[in-house]
Amino acid sequence: MFNSFRNSDLAYYLYTAFVIVLGIGSLIFFYFMVTGFNIGVYEPNTLIGNVYVGGLSESEAEEKVRNSIDEWYENDNVVYELAYQGYYYEIDRNLFTFDVSGSFENVTNGTRNQLIVELSPQALSNIDFELHSELFMSGMQGIFDFDRVMDAVIEDASRLQQFSRHQLNHYLIDEAQLTQTINEITIPLHNNGDVDALLAKIETTYPDMRVPIEPHSIFSVFDMFPETLSSTELNTIGSGLLDLIIPTRMEIYERHYNPQISDVSNSPYLGRNVRVNRHPSLNYDFKFENTSYLNYEIEFYRTGTGLLGMRLHGAQSLDRVEIEVEELFLPYREAPEGSTILSEGETGKVIFVYREIFDIEDNLKSRTLIVFEYYEPLDPIYE
Repeated sequence: MFNSFRNSDLAYYLYTAFVIVLGIGSLIFFYFMVTGFNIGVYEPNTLIGNVYVGGLSESEAEEKVRNSIDEWYENDNVVYELAYQGYYYEIDRNLFTFDVSGSFENVTNGTRNQLIVELSPQALSNIDFELHSELFMSGMQGIFDFDRVMDAVIEDASRLQQFSRHQLNHYLIDEAQLTQTINEITIPLHNNGDVDALLAKIETTYPDMRVPIEPHSIFSVFDMFPETLSSTELNTIGSGLLDLIIPTRMEIYERHYNPQISDVSNSPYLGRNVRVNRHPSLNYDFKFENTSYLNYEIEFYRTGTGLLGMRLHGAQSLDRVEIEVEELFLPYREAPEGSTILSEGETGKVIFVYREIFDIEDNLKSRTLIVFEYYEPLDPIYE
């Protein structure tokens, strides 16, 4: 009878079912053997803010996040600032409130999750009041989008960033509120050039006759203006640019000048003499950098026959810039008494242009020689 049952279809099906159940059980057993230690913990690459919690249980992860927040509060090297033109307001980090429990409510494994942080209405009001009480923020009420910049600060805090600095000029409500004419100059064209022809060439690259000067950027006369401009026209533009940016904080990187200008006592290029030449053997350029966080514009226009006008538009510097020009005359040797003068002598000159920068409390921050020109005296020709 047993043999009959063993050879029956029922026995076959029961045996097959047993083998399948045993196989599934073995797979489940080995699965938990291999992965059982990961049950109840966060997957790899899971972060809360910037805190890595992969492989931790929820209680372990929450403890680690709370410890990281405490360290962030206690670390004196962590700095949160709002800045404008090199002046800074430091935010009291104790005003931030973190919601750790809420941060863990909807964690997505394997990704960075937001660490919820807030500034209460009272905290925001305190920061707004203190910020606009700073000397460098005088007259700036309503100029910047305070809510937007504070949203960016809160975003940094949600990642427990060690350093946060936001430039307020990136959060202007209307940039035109700060824009004004900072400097304006007039310069004659070299060799009595045609101003209208020069402006027409500039217009091909800048239809509105305005050249943008972006923050922390280096500008080259070669790169700024089309190759159709002659060296004479480039000389005029270079000289005008030098004169225009002298009373600003822009830095001059490359400058050449013609040391043999005739009639140095009256030349309109003295103190702003720039030589630009695309000739391969010379390649004289004029380069300068906008070292600030501010945007500027240079406007070109015609002021009269043979005269080129240039204006610099932008936000007025909080620092006061003073220009000091020193001139040293170099006498020529007189012709012997009784000789016949064929060509008169010409007095030489050395020109020093210094830039002094004073902070908003009128303290001298720097004194820099930004222009040096040497013109050798010319002795008379006689017989």
